[in-house]
Amino acid sequence: KLYLDHLLRKINIEDIRWTKMLRPKDSKLIIEKFFHWVVEKIILFVLKSCYYITEGQYPNYGFQVFYFKKNEWQRKKTVAMGSLSKKNVKIEPRESRYCFPKTPLIRFIPKGKGVRPLIAIGNGCLSNEELTRSRLLVEHLIRKRKYNTFSLSFADAWQSYVTKLEEISVSSPLYYVRTDIKGAFDSISHEKLLELLWEQIEELPQTLQFEQYMCEMGRNVRKKYIPLENKRENEEELMRRKGFSLLNRQLIINPRRIFYKIKDYVMNQFFREGKNYFSLICGLAQGGKLSFHLSDLYYSTMLETYFDDYSNETSMLVKKADDILFVSVLHKEAEKFLGRIQSGIPEFNCIINEAKTSHNWSDWNCLPYSEQSVKSTLKIIIVDIENNSNC
Repeated sequence: KLYLDHLLRKINIEDIRWTKMLRPKDSKLIIEKFFHWVVEKIILFVLKSCYYITEGQYPNYGFQVFYFKKNEWQRKKTVAMGSLSKKNVKIEPRESRYCFPKTPLIRFIPKGKGVRPLIAIGNGCLSNEELTRSRLLVEHLIRKRKYNTFSLSFADAWQSYVTKLEEISVSSPLYYVRTDIKGAFDSISHEKLLELLWEQIEELPQTLQFEQYMCEMGRNVRKKYIPLENKRENEEELMRRKGFSLLNRQLIINPRRIFYKIKDYVMNQFFREGKNYFSLICGLAQGGKLSFHLSDLYYSTMLETYFDDYSNETSMLVKKADDILFVSVLHKEAEKFLGRIQSGIPEFNCIINEAKTSHNWSDWNCLPYSEQSVKSTLKIIIVDIENNSNC
């Protein structure tokens, strides 16, 4: 934020001759309006002429405004769009029925040394009602997966793990592997996603039922509310809240029918860059309201399929968005996990980001299992992962 006080600093109003003819209150108002005009019409105009201004978020720094020289930003965009075009998109002919003015523009925001593509497809081709039903179905499936983002936070999982080690009196050192899925959203195979989605839907009954609540928002405004598991809410907690009442009518969805709505969402992700129109043939748009849920289901299923044998009494495996943390009391087990995950999972088109992969048996000494050292060191890692997942 740029406050007017910053602009007026070290400027003495009494030194401006024409202000002596005015009342102090009037002169202050005129000067404020003048400097506001200078900032809006001159300073910002010059900045916009020379720089591309965008927002971005970096770990430990929060949201900030960034200024890039326009030619430098154009180079970044060209490289990013070229990389995207190699494997993720196909060009749509202009006569396509999806090529209309409201097709969302692709945006790039700074991230580390590169940029992150954002495509604000929102609901995609789904209505609000279809989106709600799709989210409920996907979250229902996610809750069945062992390594989903919604089940436990990293901090809760860590506390549970420490308690478990104390109960079985483990005093050996701890070894950890921290890693990150490279291009998590961009790498999702449409075919694999729809395949595993259908397989899991086949195990469900013909219909699913969800309780609905009515929330009094004040001034005769009422809002329908469906408790979602990621908020960790249950019926008893909701009923204790003022203004919540349980509706007699349940929301009933047909999983197999909703599958085809989700398929339409995945297969019809369109955007434009300049005068060209594109569609995603791989990956999910980071700007779609269903993308995070589908991504979480995809990678939770992957971990459960390929790494479930690494989760036992003396080890911990948790995932948050695209970050994965494995902790074990066995050095060989941690090394085996590292080697396995570094080789990637071709079936899921998953590659690990080597630059963001770390462990504690080469550069550091292993962590001795003591309440102070383990909690302090791994707590830093957990907080960092929680922050990164919100970027």
